[in-house]
Amino acid sequence: MIGTTSLLLAAMALQTMPSPALERWEVTFTDSRGDSAIDPESISRSGDVVTVYVRTRLHRAPSTGQPVIGVLRYVFNCRTSSARLASADLYDGNGAFVTSHEESLEEQPVRPGTPVSTTMARICPAAAN
Repeated sequence: MIGTTSLLLAAMALQTMPSPALERWEVTFTDSRGDSAIDPESISRSGDVVTVYVRTRLHRAPSTGQPVIGVLRYVFNCRTSSARLASADLYDGNGAFVTSHEESLEEQPVRPGTPVSTTMARICPAAAN
């Protein structure tokens, strides 16, 4: 029989990104649906490419109507004003870990006025001009 501690350790091993409960998150976008924040300690630059962890909290997820939290790893290309989602850790509204996903999505243009665009403006200051 697997004990509670073993299950907890196994679940923690699956989490690949920072906890959504950390105090270091800096809010970059808020509206009636929820908010987005970046982990400033996660920002990594290589030329025009910037990788950052983003915490998104939704009051009601479109699929379930329940609160949901995501910690997402985005890769931004500051030169082309584009981004791609690289991976995601998902949590329920109480902050309990649900699952992790590695993504292989293609880079997409960042649309103005979106949570992703406010993140890009924060980590690619020249892109905001």
